[in-house]
Amino acid sequence: VIRAFGRPSEGFHALQLEVNRSLYMDEVTLQLIGSARDAGAPDGAIQTRFDLGRRIKRLVSSLVGA
Repeated sequence: VIRAFGRPSEGFHALQLEVNRSLYMDEVTLQLIGSARDAGAPDGAIQTRFDLGRRIKRLVSSLVGA
C-alpha cells in the first residue's frame, strides 16, 4: 500500500495502519465483538472504531498544523 500510493518526493505521503483483529473480532468465529447479534457483549468493535477515528483526527490535525 505504501509503495503504491506514497510518493514523498511529489508531496504525497502514505500511512498504513494495522489493527489487531482481536480488539474487535472473535478470531475463532470471526464474529464482531459487540455486534447487534451479541446483545450485552462488550462493544469492542464500536470502541475500536471510535478510538481509531479519534486518533486519526488528532494525527491529521497535527500534520496540518505542522
